[in-house]
Amino acid sequence: MKQGLFKAVVSCLWVYMLSLGGTYNGTLSLPHLRYVTLAALGMCVLVWLVTRYVRGWRWMASAFDGVWLLFALAIGASLLANLETWHRSVYGVWFVALGFGIWYMVSDTLGNGVARTSLLLGLHLTGVLLAAVGTLQVFNAGVLSLPRPVSLLGNSNAFGTLLVVLLPFPLVQGLHRRGVVRALLWGYALVLLGLLFFTNSRGAWVAGGAALLVVAGYALWREGLTTRAALRAWWTARTPVQKAQWVTLGALAAVALLVVLVIFVQSFAVSGRGTDRRTLLWEFAVQMFLEQPITGQGLFTYGYHLPRFWSIPPQQPHSHPHNLPLLLLAELGLLGMVAMGAFVAVLARALRRAWRDVPAAQHPTWLASAAALLGFGVHHLFDTTLMLPALAWVGWVLLAVVAVPFATVPMRARWRALGHPVGMLLLWAIVLAAGVWQTARYVRYYNALGAVTIALHSEGIKAVLEPLATLDALSVEDPHAPAYAHQRGYFYGVIASHMPEYASQAYQAYQDYVRLEPYDAVAWANLAALACQLGEGALAQTYSAQALALAPDWATIRQQHAHLHGLPNAPTQSFVPQESPYAPNKARYQHWHDVSINEHIPQVGWITSCDISP
Repeated sequence: MKQGLFKAVVSCLWVYMLSLGGTYNGTLSLPHLRYVTLAALGMCVLVWLVTRYVRGWRWMASAFDGVWLLFALAIGASLLANLETWHRSVYGVWFVALGFGIWYMVSDTLGNGVARTSLLLGLHLTGVLLAAVGTLQVFNAGVLSLPRPVSLLGNSNAFGTLLVVLLPFPLVQGLHRRGVVRALLWGYALVLLGLLFFTNSRGAWVAGGAALLVVAGYALWREGLTTRAALRAWWTARTPVQKAQWVTLGALAAVALLVVLVIFVQSFAVSGRGTDRRTLLWEFAVQMFLEQPITGQGLFTYGYHLPRFWSIPPQQPHSHPHNLPLLLLAELGLLGMVAMGAFVAVLARALRRAWRDVPAAQHPTWLASAAALLGFGVHHLFDTTLMLPALAWVGWVLLAVVAVPFATVPMRARWRALGHPVGMLLLWAIVLAAGVWQTARYVRYYNALGAVTIALHSEGIKAVLEPLATLDALSVEDPHAPAYAHQRGYFYGVIASHMPEYASQAYQAYQDYVRLEPYDAVAWANLAALACQLGEGALAQTYSAQALALAPDWATIRQQHAHLHGLPNAPTQSFVPQESPYAPNKARYQHWHDVSINEHIPQVGWITSCDISP
């Protein structure tokens, strides 16, 4: 493939993945786009394999092969040790397998001589687009209101990660340019810094600082100013005007840093953003690890277990502890940490080798990529934004750009040279086939969900029953999918609030759901209300007690529990369920399936003793 065509194809993929396909819109809200994303990935794999054949590329050995094997073994052991949550973990397995496929495709392409700049061109083009959108969001909201721009990614922390990745490139390239080009590059860097400030993502701020330190170190190394004597000689050689300029620049930088530090410290006093909240999430991860120290609790299960330690609602659900090493510790145990340790050791060795062999002309690209990868990694000590497919793509590509050696070595063992291509074909065939299968099912679910919602709000209760039959069928086809049972229970519960004969369907759906998700307090409260509606007072008390044990800080369940158990001073009037402001997140981001806005069925607010009436 010619370089121009290659750059165009890869750039289009970058733009699509970071602006739509790999974002929350492309994965959740617009499910049909998943077909486009899978088709784009499939086309890339096809072009890659055809190019390999036409050009006679050889398969290159990778220092990370053993590391990926360790991760695969840790995930497999964790899956076998936690079969009760296998359905959740399978989603994670698919996501990791996709990442491995991307790594091998990109690393093989670089190892066979494709320029790193060609691969990264699309990142820079998309970065300009997303920065422009983010800037418009800031000015439309009003700068003084300190908005948190999300650009096209849908989340300010995720946007912060991308800004950290983008920032080193114009700064490093600016060191190698003069005049107007340098001014434009550094002006763009200032825009990225400004957007990073407005995201109010403290983890991204720290990560950006780490990336800037690498850039500053490179600038000093490039100018030969790595010793005190060299710095003194350089300063002595400056003219008075130049010294005044540098002092002014330093003062402005110090003031800006001081402002950021003050805002950073004061942010911990804001409700919901204190250190106790983040450290609690870390503590819960450690507790999960101590329960299953060898294999962990299973891939993608942190959010499943979190309600055992935290009252949700009113607390916010999370699918990760905002720290990648602790997430691995909780979900994959010591086996996962061994794999992580091996990854860090191999990466450090690969970085030393790459820096030794990098051609002088590629110093800027490689160094900026290394600074970006460092910032990416540091941010994942405070967040886990790589769960967003767009940022996972960024992370895998950056890793390949930085860690693939410039002097690659072909595979010498015959069994590897023969088995590796077969393995790659199988890996991509399974990933793409599974992706298409799951997308087809999710599109059916999403269409049914939309039809039910429209019917519920515009056509009346009876009209809901027809599209709801699709959810019934999906639950039969995949009885282990929590989202299907969750939505069936909610919608049948709403119908039962008008047509009591459907209470049994809602009751059964929620029973199916709590078997899969036993730590969801809202589901237990709904189940208690339905049991009460069906005249099962004793069961209603049991379910309500379970909900209270999981969410003792939730005012609604305390009221429900008081009524069902006839406690003194229980409110005698009907009450409206107190929704958690984050309620939609639990099912939506725990199962990566879109859901209805509300979770409480109306019956939760009707209870007085154990008599329900609308």
